[in-house]
Amino acid sequence: MGLYSFAILTLALLFVGCAKKQEAETTAEAPVPTVEEPAAAAPATTKPAAAATPAAPENLPGENEIRAALDRKDYMGSLDRLIALRGVAQAGGKWFEYRQLAADVGERLVEAAQKDPNAVPALNGYRQYMAGQ
Repeated sequence: MGLYSFAILTLALLFVGCAKKQEAETTAEAPVPTVEEPAAAAPATTKPAAAATPAAPENLPGENEIRAALDRKDYMGSLDRLIALRGVAQAGGKWFEYRQLAADVGERLVEAAQKDPNAVPALNGYRQYMAGQ
């Protein structure tokens, strides 16, 4: 029953966090006046600074956030998001995509745990979660 309660709490926190993020995005969409510099002042050979790679299309809502958390070495955060996503995947008929994502998270946690001791608790939690304990 403890894992079930944990999953519900995590899911609730995820949705509250997403609602705040959506509010911030709607207020951030307001046009910001900028001062344009003359084209002659800019060097002709400059490349765009740190062109952000577009995020991969999500099969599941929040999938990219889980992968980003792993990239940031927020291992427990990625596990919490994965657990919270389970109900959405089951209800939305995306179980296959969820299982693929869960397998990827598991593989990345195994790799990270070999190099980073901070990943070990998340890996143990992942294994318990996948075993249904």
